[in-house]
Amino acid sequence: MALAVRNLVDSMSLEEKVGQVFIFTLKNLRQALNDLQLHPGGFVRIYSDALTVAKQNLALQSATRIPLWLAADFEQGVAPTVSGGIHAVPAMGLGATGDTAHTFAVAKAIAEEASALGVNLNFMPVVDVNTDPRNPVINIRSFGEDPHAVAQHGIAFMRGLNAGGLVACAKHFPGHGATHVDSHSGLPVIDGTVERLWNVELLPFREAIAAGIPMIMTGHLSVPALDESGKAATLSPIILQKVLRGELGFKGVIISDALDMGAIANAMSEEDAVVSAFNAGCDILLMPREPRRATQALLEAVRSGRVSESRLDEAVKRILSLKAAVGLFEKPFAHLDLTSIAARLDNDEHRGVVRAAAMAAISLVSHSGHLFPISPDASLGIMIVGNDDPHPRQIFAEPRTFADHCAALASHVRVVDCTEFGKNTEASDRIQRQVDQLVCESDVLILSAYVRVRIGSGSVELPHIYEPLLNRFLSSNSRKCVVSFGHPYLFRTFRGVDACVCAYGNSDLIQECTARLMFGHGQFMGRLPVSLD
Repeated sequence: MALAVRNLVDSMSLEEKVGQVFIFTLKNLRQALNDLQLHPGGFVRIYSDALTVAKQNLALQSATRIPLWLAADFEQGVAPTVSGGIHAVPAMGLGATGDTAHTFAVAKAIAEEASALGVNLNFMPVVDVNTDPRNPVINIRSFGEDPHAVAQHGIAFMRGLNAGGLVACAKHFPGHGATHVDSHSGLPVIDGTVERLWNVELLPFREAIAAGIPMIMTGHLSVPALDESGKAATLSPIILQKVLRGELGFKGVIISDALDMGAIANAMSEEDAVVSAFNAGCDILLMPREPRRATQALLEAVRSGRVSESRLDEAVKRILSLKAAVGLFEKPFAHLDLTSIAARLDNDEHRGVVRAAAMAAISLVSHSGHLFPISPDASLGIMIVGNDDPHPRQIFAEPRTFADHCAALASHVRVVDCTEFGKNTEASDRIQRQVDQLVCESDVLILSAYVRVRIGSGSVELPHIYEPLLNRFLSSNSRKCVVSFGHPYLFRTFRGVDACVCAYGNSDLIQECTARLMFGHGQFMGRLPVSLD
């Protein structure tokens, strides 16, 4: 295999070698086929429907001499970005199960569905250790705050992806969990001593490397204890070559995080970012905004000597060796079958895997002992709040789903959707009246909160505009429960309520499981994998 890869590299033109180190954004088939003229190493899918994804992947893979990486960010399953697949339990929920068997099974189900679409690379697992409750970008994407548990679940996820036919990629080196800045918009700084970094942030990466992780994604974040220059890790030879290659002994492929993110794009031109990241040690450069300008910049850098041809050959050999090792040259369409896609997505087996993980994940964080199980005869009032409207191009469950499942289990359920509160005076007055009435007429009040990670928003908190409604909720004499269909840090705002339940995600299945547990159809088994203090 090594000889075949060397021979292939020797046969490639300089343009082909340069193209191989890029993964472009796949926006549509016409654009992607045009970008094939640049000889890219692959494409990453953002949003589409399942059949379109499969057809486009088949068309692209069929049009190249060297097989492509067809990559995706399927962190919570196929469904959040591609219609028709499972919407799985977020990583923090898997951490809450305390059982890596659930993590393996969920990852395998995700991989089986992704590979059915022709995807061969998943940018997972996230092995960042989430130690900052304010973290607006990692948060529930992390398995938790214990570095050993994060490592164990990360390795289980990697192995599940492998078992289902995907290449895994651990991210975001050297660790994006201890920050409240989103690298999509700014440059986070990870403070802490070298000792702390080795014992916390770097530990899951060290364990993943020992377990055979084939690819690691860099984080666009500054770590002064490792590189006092303050350079983002993606651009730091010290962090990538001295620490990751040298001290951690990683021999696999290093891929940058997306080059169109604010932490890099706001600091320098794309041409400079491409050359700097490649010279720093990134073998693959992900998602440049302008593919032609990016490839031309690297091509000119090689021709001028700013990037050595030996460095280029080294990166290309790593990339092609991994493609060969996972069988892409022999069977680039190994799992892709257009006739069986419907049967392989969101099927009974995969839904069973996700249901079992959800039931094991949902956590009763606090409980006075006087609320659960909720009686089906109770007068139940549900207030729906959220930290934003669902992304228009992302497939999220409707926020009434939990209330609908409660209505199927109880005789008296009333719902006030508060998500329009503060949009205008008329809506605010109407919702305030409805909440006042709900509070007066309900034996049990549930605040159903949809607080999700919103990339680029800088916050995961409930908007302050809800304060009058939350005060009314807290002042009620009814028994009160807060349910978070997102992160658990929300509960720090609601000390003293009768119960707090964390579901970690907001898929229809997770919301159904949450309702069933609250009405006594099963036992709460999840254990919070982060601290609230």
